[in-house]
Order: sequence, then structure tokens, then C-alpha cells
Amino acid sequence: MTAPTTSLSQDIYQRVSKAISDGEWLPGERLPSEEALSKRYGVSRPVLRQALAQLRAESRLMSRKGAGHYVCEVNDGHAYDFGALRNVPDVRHFLNFRAIVESEIAADVAEQANPQVLKDLREKMAALEASMARGGPSITEDIAFHLALARGCRNRFLRSALESLTDQMDVATRMNRDLAPSPLPERFRQIASEHRAVVDAIEAGDPQAARQAMHAHLTAGIQRLFGS
Repeated sequence: MTAPTTSLSQDIYQRVSKAISDGEWLPGERLPSEEALSKRYGVSRPVLRQALAQLRAESRLMSRKGAGHYVCEVNDGHAYDFGALRNVPDVRHFLNFRAIVESEIAADVAEQANPQVLKDLREKMAALEASMARGGPSITEDIAFHLALARGCRNRFLRSALESLTDQMDVATRMNRDLAPSPLPERFRQIASEHRAVVDAIEAGDPQAARQAMHAHLTAGIQRLFGS
């Protein structure tokens, strides 16, 4: 009997988390009251409190007795300083690291089957495909897709690791766009197909398929850049 409540609280957690990430409530700012948030999201206060407790546990919110919940100051990922990509082997090792981390992120998101996360992924996928259709590099849209997936992950260490690697993701993705030998339109078709396979597996609620699809996507990127 607890599973529906847990699933609902996870959905609210994702929605509040996204609102914070999108800047609706800034660091140091007070959230609306529990009553207002319960009405906004259409849930009971006990369900809302479960979601807020998870955000407090992740140090994204803090509570002040009698004053409500406040958004914590952003750490800017200083605890996860991986440094710049220094050379070509570094790029390859980074892509291998992403394959490990993001495969588990994709599996976790598929296991939850959270409709809000899936909606966000579809939107990011549509933006990526539209950018590719225009012939642009689509780097920003590509990274946005992967970060949307990370935001849906329940494991804050996996999520924080990926969110702290946006600079390295930009460098590696740009190298893949600029240096891979196959024609760009052909690569775009492959990349779009690989992203769709991830979304399809998540929509089907299949963690193993999602894990495999993400691993296949990122290892294909290594092959596009370095060859087999």
C-alpha cells in the first residue's frame, strides 16, 4: 500500500527539484507554504513533506522553525572538481566514465517511470532533433538532454557527478562534431536514433534496456571519434 504514495512523493520531488533548477526559487529564497505547495501540486501535505524531506537530505533545501523552507546556496560543484580535459586519452577516458555513470542514471530513471521526467526528456529530444534538422552543431541541446536525464535520477551522487561535468561534456561533444570522420548528417541520424532508443526504454519502464541503450549511445560516440 505504500508504493503509490512513494511514487507520488517522487513525482513531487522531481517537480519541486525542477522548479529550483529552473530558477523559479533562487538560493536563499523562501518556498511557498506547505499549504500553497500542496494545492499547486494537487497532493496531500504528508506526500509533499516526503518530497521536501528528500530535498533537505540532499542539502537543496533547509527548514527554519516557524519560517518554512528555503533554497540552499548553490555549491557550484566545488566538491566535484574533475578538471579540464588535457589531451586525447583524457577525452576517451572521460567518455568511458560517462558510459558507466549515465548507463546507471538511465536505468534508475526507467525504474521510476516518472511521467514528469519523461515529459522533460521528450521535450529535450524534440529540441535536439529540431536543432539537428537545421544543421547546427546541436551541442547545447545534446547536453541538455543528458542533464535532464540526470535530474531525474534518485542517486544524488550520480546526478551531481554529471551536473559538474558540463564543461567537459561541451569539449568532448564539440570534438565529436568537429573531428569524427563520418559525414555530419549521417552522424546526426545515428545520434538521434540512439537518443530515441534511450527514451523508448525509459517510457517502457525497462531499466535493463535503458542501461544498454545509454551505454550503446556513448560507446558509439567513442567509436565515431576514435574508430573501433
